[in-house]
Amino acid sequence: MHNADYLGPLPENLQSSQQILLGEHPGLNENVGALAVRGSLDVAGAGGEGGDVVLGGGRLEVTVHTGALDNLGSHLIEEASQSGVTEVWAQINTAGATQEEVLEVLLGEDGIRHAYTELDGLYVRIFGPQGESWWSGVFYIKG
Repeated sequence: MHNADYLGPLPENLQSSQQILLGEHPGLNENVGALAVRGSLDVAGAGGEGGDVVLGGGRLEVTVHTGALDNLGSHLIEEASQSGVTEVWAQINTAGATQEEVLEVLLGEDGIRHAYTELDGLYVRIFGPQGESWWSGVFYIKG
């Protein structure tokens, strides 16, 4: 996701949905917002119940993480706990954070991908601050 036009222009009927996401998530990259609403059925506005983006079989919650990387797991749990959420997309805007550091937090020996039962089965997608895709996959508990 290095080019704003990699999927072509966002259809006009989805541009307002993208603007809702950008307005509710300060610092969210425009491309992440566009990608999140592609194929959606609806976008919940502020105060909406459940995840931000209504999908055919669940909801997608979009978030911007600005805190310490050590807190990423609890942030994902908080977002995933909303009604109907089947996916969480997190853009990492933590000052100085690198993709390698985020991957270590996610996938390292004690990584959060395998540590939290609350996230078991959840599809997670992680983006860098410029909207570049850093990682995606399903969280699962080893065992």
